[in-house]
Amino acid sequence: MEIPSLSMAISQAGVNQQASIAMMQKSMDQASHQGQALEKLMDSAELKRTEHALQPHLGGSVDVSV
Repeated sequence: MEIPSLSMAISQAGVNQQASIAMMQKSMDQASHQGQALEKLMDSAELKRTEHALQPHLGGSVDVSV
């Protein structure tokens, strides 16, 4: 194999590896943000359950008049 074509192949492999690493980092960041959002949602649900336990009569029925 000629040196110029070998050099181009190695360079292209390096670029492909850098692109793969960048995509993996973005995926990891997105997963981290989703995890934080899920944790916030679970905390919110726990707060609502606690509020309902303190005042169980609220929100149990809806008065509708026509």
